[in-house]
Amino acid sequence: MNIAACSSIYKDFTLQQALSGIAGAGYRFVEIAAMPGWCEHLDPHKPETIAALKKALEETGLKLAAISAHCDFLDAPQRKKLMDTIILSHDLGCGIVVTSPGAGGDDLRHKRIQALSEIDACCANHGIKLALEPHGEMGGGALLCGLIQEADTKCVFINYDTANVIFFRGLDPIEDIKATEGYLSHVHYKDKRGPQGVWDFPPLGKGELDFSEITSYLKRAGYDGCISVEIEFTPEAEHTYDELNAAVKDSLEHLNNVFKGG
Repeated sequence: MNIAACSSIYKDFTLQQALSGIAGAGYRFVEIAAMPGWCEHLDPHKPETIAALKKALEETGLKLAAISAHCDFLDAPQRKKLMDTIILSHDLGCGIVVTSPGAGGDDLRHKRIQALSEIDACCANHGIKLALEPHGEMGGGALLCGLIQEADTKCVFINYDTANVIFFRGLDPIEDIKATEGYLSHVHYKDKRGPQGVWDFPPLGKGELDFSEITSYLKRAGYDGCISVEIEFTPEAEHTYDELNAAVKDSLEHLNNVFKGG
């Protein structure tokens, strides 16, 4: 399994700073954030961001593991931008685009399935996997599996986020992840402190999650995709560039120890 770091960890810093910090911490892969309103290190409609990414990847030696393009794809303009990101992902030689399952609950299920079918066709045309991440009312692995099965898509899979399933639904990731077997194409390792609804996502090893047990499951299930380290801290937290560099380095060291122990 390859280990990447999400550039969104550096959401208040430039793309170049993010990739330099990630590479300097010892990572060889990166997941680039293309999330309007949160962290948009890449925008398919701004050629200068594409050129900057290519340059930064060349300078740091990092390889592109995924593009994180969270949006509410039930909204037509956002869905169009997501599909443009999928096309760009193909052009960049990156096979996975991560996104949210869209806002709202079961009252919008039919609309969600229709939108997924449209996106699925785009993915099929460009050889890309779309990885839905647990969010909101669809904040669990089993819930996403049910949606994908009902939509009967060919290119839609799951990006399992170990902390989101606790935050949104109060689920045990060690149990919930087992429902996703056969549907995993990407995994976010994100640590967490506190119960459902508490936004506290520290560096790996500083929270309450047992990544050794989750890793053991992934190995038994034959998962050979990428694991992306994600750190979101707390809403009010502010960190210097050096502090973020230390956090991503500590997380990689913790994960390497987990792998050695497994």
